[in-house]
Amino acid sequence: MHGVISAGSPHDTTAVGRRQWKRRSAESADTLLSPNLFKIQPPTAMKRILLKSKIHRATVTEANLEYEGSVTIDTDLLQAADIVEHERVEIYNITSGTRLATYAIGGQAGSGTICINGAAAHLVSPGDLVIIASYAEYSVEELGSHAPQLILVDRNNRPVHDAANAN
Repeated sequence: MHGVISAGSPHDTTAVGRRQWKRRSAESADTLLSPNLFKIQPPTAMKRILLKSKIHRATVTEANLEYEGSVTIDTDLLQAADIVEHERVEIYNITSGTRLATYAIGGQAGSGTICINGAAAHLVSPGDLVIIASYAEYSVEELGSHAPQLILVDRNNRPVHDAANAN
């Protein structure tokens, strides 16, 4: 609509148009200068990302470049660590210092399998010690009662109940 000037626009030269423009401009300025514009949300609205669980010092049993991706983990370990299939996990290689993020898939129960698949297999070797960690968001109210699930394993990736029997 070329050539049409709407009422209350800055180009409206009528007295009514100028009053409408001034009122709108004042309302906009009041909104921008409002002390509530930058009001900080109460802490209860905040979420924090905390360690949910980890499998500590697991031994990599296989590195498979040909698989499409992920990490295959003995389903008994997944269950103990409260990690579900396709959940994001981070893997910290204690042996080499590399870190990567991928997702978990279940391996044969009781097998002790920790197999790094796909391109991530370039970052690990069988025999490397790794930490497999999962994280979740927690509200401020949940912080006081939160305790991560820590699974210590032996050289065969079997859960142990005390640190003396771990790797």
